[in-house]
Amino acid sequence: MPPHAPIVEKDYMLAVADSSLFKLSGEVRNMIWRCALHLSLDDNEYISYGFGKDGIREIQQETAAIFYLENEYDINCTGFKSEPLMALTRRFKTLKLSMATMLQEHPNAVYVDADPVSWSGLMLWLERYHNSSVGLPSGPNFDPSSGFDTESSAMKAMFEMVDDLRHVEWGVVESVLGRQRPILIGCYADWAKD
Repeated sequence: MPPHAPIVEKDYMLAVADSSLFKLSGEVRNMIWRCALHLSLDDNEYISYGFGKDGIREIQQETAAIFYLENEYDINCTGFKSEPLMALTRRFKTLKLSMATMLQEHPNAVYVDADPVSWSGLMLWLERYHNSSVGLPSGPNFDPSSGFDTESSAMKAMFEMVDDLRHVEWGVVESVLGRQRPILIGCYADWAKD
């Protein structure tokens, strides 16, 4: 008769807890973790980092900061789809890590390409920015060194308005932002869609 899963899991966890790995100093373990955890990540891999329900929480807790704060990211938010950034933000909050620190060290981690354009995607991102669920986007449409163009300037101004109007309820802010849509449509007709 095969052993019951809970017994096997308990035995495994006890074996890991008794492992000589945990007898090493934290500095030495961090060197090992860095060798194992420095990766090139796409926007799906970072969300699922962990050892699952059956794994060892102390390893995950010990290695989370290395994994999330020292790796390079390419979080593609094409068309202003902010869901990948939302997932990473939730993960950082769960692990009590600083998203601001990660973005300072990796300022191009969140890449936004507004093509294909999406008014509903932009408005959802702005709403999430208003309630502090996500940060500012970066990418070609938000790079100040890329020169002046009306479309990117209007989008930047919309984020600045939201930042200035955080104390105002979202419905009012949304109606103010809606007045910017004709400017975007004048730059690129696809802003009239959706």
